Amino acid sequence: MPAIASEIAEAEEEGIKLDILAAPGAALATKGKVSGLKCIRMELGEPDESGRRRPVPVAGSEYEVAADNVIMAIGQTVDKSSLSDELTYTERGTIRVDPLSRQTSLAGVFAGGDTVSGPSTVIEAIAAGKEAAISIDRYLRGKSRPQKAESATITELPADAAARVIRINRPEMPCQPSAQRTANFELIEQGYDEFAAIREASRCLNCAAAATIVSTSRCATCLTCLRLCPYGAPRLNNQGEVVIAEASCIACGLCASECPASVIEFKQPGPDSLEADIQQTLSQPSDEEGPILGLLCHHATLASLKEIDDRQVKIVKIPCVSYISVNHLLQAFELGAKGVFVAACTDDGCRYRDAVYWAGLKVNRARRLLGQVGLEEWRLQLYQLTPADSREFYKMLYDFGDRLGANPVKARGEN
Repeated sequence: MPAIASEIAEAEEEGIKLDILAAPGAALATKGKVSGLKCIRMELGEPDESGRRRPVPVAGSEYEVAADNVIMAIGQTVDKSSLSDELTYTERGTIRVDPLSRQTSLAGVFAGGDTVSGPSTVIEAIAAGKEAAISIDRYLRGKSRPQKAESATITELPADAAARVIRINRPEMPCQPSAQRTANFELIEQGYDEFAAIREASRCLNCAAAATIVSTSRCATCLTCLRLCPYGAPRLNNQGEVVIAEASCIACGLCASECPASVIEFKQPGPDSLEADIQQTLSQPSDEEGPILGLLCHHATLASLKEIDDRQVKIVKIPCVSYISVNHLLQAFELGAKGVFVAACTDDGCRYRDAVYWAGLKVNRARRLLGQVGLEEWRLQLYQLTPADSREFYKMLYDFGDRLGANPVKARGEN
């Protein structure tokens, strides 16, 4: 019976003995009560069509295990007792559905998840629910069943790009000690706290948000993107045009933020949408002298922003500080901001290679330009924050606001 390695380890921690390569044959009874289990030893046979070596019985290896209670847990089946008798089923006992529409043998009834696929993953169940929802919508509006869509091919990250990706280990799941969990029925896995949950989510490489060249005619072939990309995604094709290998791109945003021709965009909102976000944010009512604008990396702090006085401080959250360009920083001042701060992760906390380094270079370039037009360079600051320390974020905000003559936090009792 296949099992996850972590579950095996946890079972052994709790004193459970695993009898490997054995199969139950029959329950034994004495005076009408279970007294044991008759088992037989197994050995791995020849590989089947899937390549898996299936266990086969070893003749003459039967043995008995004494027991006063036997719990059968060898698989899952569909409980048909609460379902309509008009439903039809597959040879495996799962509900038969149209593979495209997810409609069952009953008109207007759709199904998905383990009752259709058999034991599977949560992700596959969610995907089936989404497909069924689309079909239900079409059915209610009198439209035809959906057409077969081409399946997307997911390729492995190229070795050269994979070698450059910063490795972030999965946070260890907090669990009850084994001595405690065998004596109660409380949850064993305690769940991640907010910091660990966000840290785990940040391990996603954003493969679906890859950058692309939207206009080869406007591209100046300056090769800026080739020089900057830490992952080697932009490259020249045989025609001498710059192309971006989507399989190597993890959407750090650096190329788009530095492209002088603005021809690099993302499949999902990226650096190209940050200009509009800044403009919309600074158009909201604010202090007469102008607000402070904070460009805040999603992963830089877990501090609640509810305490911030939104007339004094405006916040734009971004996936990473590498999305920011010099133009974005100058744009904020042109739109009336009296100060701008960029909040980044610490060097060892950022998932993108060299992101904070490049953000620092952009901030310094923008500062020099501010000085040339008569604005104090200190009005633009870059801070690196420890996500779990909210006090660090608010100390930074207080100090920066005080220098600008602003009180960035709401008065006590103010909504």
